[in-house]
Amino acid sequence: ESRIDESVLKILRAKASVGLNRATQVDINAVNRIVASPASQAKAQTIADEAVALVRDNHHVLPLQTAAKGTTTPVQANPARTRDPGTNSPQNSYPSTAENRASTLVLIFTPDIRSNAGLVLEKELRTRISDAQVVYIDPSNAVSLAQPAMDAVERAKVVIAAAYLAPQAGAPVNTSVLQSAQEALLQNVVREAADKTVVVAMGNPYIAAELPQVQTYLCTFSDAEVSEVSAVRAMFGEIPMPGRLPVTIPNIASRGTGLGARPAAAAQALSSQGGPQ
Repeated sequence: ESRIDESVLKILRAKASVGLNRATQVDINAVNRIVASPASQAKAQTIADEAVALVRDNHHVLPLQTAAKGTTTPVQANPARTRDPGTNSPQNSYPSTAENRASTLVLIFTPDIRSNAGLVLEKELRTRISDAQVVYIDPSNAVSLAQPAMDAVERAKVVIAAAYLAPQAGAPVNTSVLQSAQEALLQNVVREAADKTVVVAMGNPYIAAELPQVQTYLCTFSDAEVSEVSAVRAMFGEIPMPGRLPVTIPNIASRGTGLGARPAAAAQALSSQGGPQ
């Protein structure tokens, strides 16, 4: 009972620290002034940048290198958003033979290719590597794309596999819930090309538990647009990836793991407390 009282008091103090004991109603007229303001957007980006955790690194893939401007022909900007004229359903289309030799391949594993998952990630990547080949994979096309995707993996010099998977309420602890065909394809990619593949967990960090051979792995713990920006910044070495795992991923890494540099202020605070560097 004393432990419960201690926890409740901690919560009440946290609420009081932001004034929730005094103002219990939302000021509707203030929403447009506060939400999505430049200041709040900047804060959100800072939080996302500082959350990125580099969990595994083989030192062969990262940091990615920005391609020279004007020397390559961009591939189709968004192949997953094209639609079959007969069924109006989304369909992937691959670049022509010449374009298909793009050195950077991006596989975006999404619950639904009709969603916005991956759009910001793709946009940010293309500002740095204009000819990256981007393929969106969801449960509806994972089987049909399995062989073409693996052929593209074999040709590519670098593979980025971004898995959009939010934690699911009621799901077993320490597990991910990618659909079986998607999971099988991702496992094949890592099995055949681990040395040149970076896997990015855009949400659930437990994806790696199904990828024992993964060599380069980073987590954003979120699929928000700011986290997509952070993921790209991290892969290109533009931010130090100071995040640390808040959980243990079975057979992959323990809680507290993070190979990126900590912010100077955080490192100094830990040092003064005798904590790890």
